[in-house]
Amino acid sequence: LVSATGADPICPPLPGMDLEGVYKMRTPDDAIALRERIEQGDVKRAVVVGAGFIGLEVAENLASKGIRVSVIDMAPQIMPPFDPEMAGYVENKLADHGIMCFTGTALEGIEGKDGKVARVLTSRKGMKADIAVLAIGIRANTAFLADSGIELMPNRTIKVNEYLKTNDEDIYAIGDCACVANRETGKPQWSPMGSSANIEGRIVAQNLVGRKIAYPGVLGTGVCKLPELNVGRTGLGEADAKEAGYDVVTALSVVDDKAHYYPGAGSFIIKMLADKASRKFLGLQVIGKGAVDKVVDIAVTAISMGATVDQLENLDFAYAPPFSTAIHPFGHALNILLNKMSGCLLYTSDAADEARSV
Repeated sequence: LVSATGADPICPPLPGMDLEGVYKMRTPDDAIALRERIEQGDVKRAVVVGAGFIGLEVAENLASKGIRVSVIDMAPQIMPPFDPEMAGYVENKLADHGIMCFTGTALEGIEGKDGKVARVLTSRKGMKADIAVLAIGIRANTAFLADSGIELMPNRTIKVNEYLKTNDEDIYAIGDCACVANRETGKPQWSPMGSSANIEGRIVAQNLVGRKIAYPGVLGTGVCKLPELNVGRTGLGEADAKEAGYDVVTALSVVDDKAHYYPGAGSFIIKMLADKASRKFLGLQVIGKGAVDKVVDIAVTAISMGATVDQLENLDFAYAPPFSTAIHPFGHALNILLNKMSGCLLYTSDAADEARSV
């Protein structure tokens, strides 16, 4: 048996969840229903509950229709997988586009008028709204396994081993209902992503016919499109890397995303992480208008292969002005990290003056 029962959006047991104008965001049908409501032209204000990727992407689309959007989240920052300084930059950029984020703010209910959404109640204040979009998160569909003997994690996902097998020899679990492992730390990690689910499905299919293929785990890779800004990440963040026992070195840099003279050129803000002792490359976060996924995917490959920062130096990346810089953005950011790890950035003011004169 293979359990691939997925997950459903979380709808908290609070007043007003059944009002007209409360939308969940999980399936294409959910998005179509929201779009059709927007097209009626009567929505002026919206509150999005949840400042993860889905919530922020919904906020972007609503704002592009001229709707005033507020985003609330209980977490202390938006996009919790990102490090605080990266998330803070994105939050400021969202504000520039009229999307106001209120973190550390809990949903307490929704008030209605004539059966429709009129105000969203929060731990901070009430917010006028014509619609409310719930993007709080999802919960694995595993209630049917109660008293079945199948071992579940504290978040009610199904515990599996490296072969995606449950504690029952003849039962596997994949996708959003299963809890796999982090590729870097080996610790359990829930990664409800379509990309992960498809990889897991292919592995289980092969194991069912007699092969024995292990799933190496997830890296928490993700990308998101926001107003005039793309964000992406993979691997460990700074806090998680320290918790895992690494002596973390970070470098935060701003680099060109393509030749600066080429039309449409912009910048990437890249944060790289490595372990000081082993020099192992640990993670990357990137923000910019350009193809952040390209930078993220290089990092995915590096981490998956267990590369050190030294092994990543001087890679022969593709270069032409429309696509990249002569020193690739990834390579440029890596050089800064290498400089920091070698102490080359510890200039005195006299040394800096001498360098400028040269």
